[in-house]
Amino acid sequence: MSNRNTPASLAGPIPPFINLTEVEELATLRMSKMAYDYYAAGAETEQSVADNKLAFAKYRILPRILVDVSKVDTSLTMFGYTMSMPVLVAPMAMHGLAHPSKELGTARGAAACKLPLVVSTMATMGLQEVAASAGHPCLLFQLYVVKDRQLVAQWVRQAEAAGYKALVITVDAQRLGRREADERNKFRLPKHLRMVNLQPLAGKQARLLQQQQQQQGQAQCSHAQQASSDVINVRDS
Repeated sequence: MSNRNTPASLAGPIPPFINLTEVEELATLRMSKMAYDYYAAGAETEQSVADNKLAFAKYRILPRILVDVSKVDTSLTMFGYTMSMPVLVAPMAMHGLAHPSKELGTARGAAACKLPLVVSTMATMGLQEVAASAGHPCLLFQLYVVKDRQLVAQWVRQAEAAGYKALVITVDAQRLGRREADERNKFRLPKHLRMVNLQPLAGKQARLLQQQQQQQGQAQCSHAQQASSDVINVRDS
């Protein structure tokens, strides 16, 4: 019986499958409920998730009649890279929740299919690490423009230095939706994983909190000293 509560369920060979629906079903057996729901669920009552599925379901492949199809070419060249079809692997957070190979495994798979990969800001590997280890010739970086503009500039410089071809900027995350499944599961990133790109931001927040605590401590000490002085003055008078 599969244990959905331990990372060990990710180990072992993947059973054979035919389509993506079967892949999703296999994921429910191999991943913890917390991890699976993080990927599968949306925000609030998931109306947008339902709308997106319905919208894609309306697309149809238009047949072309009496046309030579002996040589069909779906390739497309972008940024000097010839991809097998006009499809990009979209940015997704924290691949380490799904497999021990993390974003590296996804990058290698995308390279094998000759498809560009968009690496997320919220990846469980650093930008340089993915680029250096995957050997993928067409990586793009999904960028969140956070309030710390120095950190944003640092990310852009890192992506450029690592050879990323372009930035994919997220512009619709001014306010995050309430992810009810994550609340029910008390979602947390496992101890063996971390969002590498966000570490500098976490470090700054920790230092700021420490400074605030020190200032509060100094203020309390000052108030205590003043109160003690007031008591002495009252006694002297």
